[in-house]
Amino acid sequence: RTAPGADVWYSTYRQWVQGGAETPTPHLKSFLEYYKDKRTLARLRVSSFPLRVCTGRNEGSGEVNEDGSRGTRRIPRDQRTCKVCGNTHAVEDLKHFLLECPHYAQIRSRWSNVFGNHTTPAAVLGQANQAKLARAVCDMLYERGRKLGIPWRP
Repeated sequence: RTAPGADVWYSTYRQWVQGGAETPTPHLKSFLEYYKDKRTLARLRVSSFPLRVCTGRNEGSGEVNEDGSRGTRRIPRDQRTCKVCGNTHAVEDLKHFLLECPHYAQIRSRWSNVFGNHTTPAAVLGQANQAKLARAVCDMLYERGRKLGIPWRP
């Protein structure tokens, strides 16, 4: 799985999150009761999650620039692997987080009405009950934070 280019993520995002659809997806028509749910789904949809595919864009510090400031070091996408499951070949991206990571299998089975037989992030994110999706994703993020020692607060 590769992105179209080193700096291009929108086309992957559009395919995975919007499913390539031009019509409004359920999240644009839903009204969530709790702020935590709204914020969780909003962060998920704008790629503002602590997943390594996002944080690796600006992770670590590089060399000192001429003006004395520190540059950021971009980790190559294929090296932004999942620290939760320890798979050194799986990039921790949205698809791995939602559908593939074995560490979250128990949560996915508990929320089987959310994940069901979906095989793409667009199918998971495009379901009608966005409140259940938000709670399932929160459970996954809390578990991720517990495993890595990084508390998750939506």
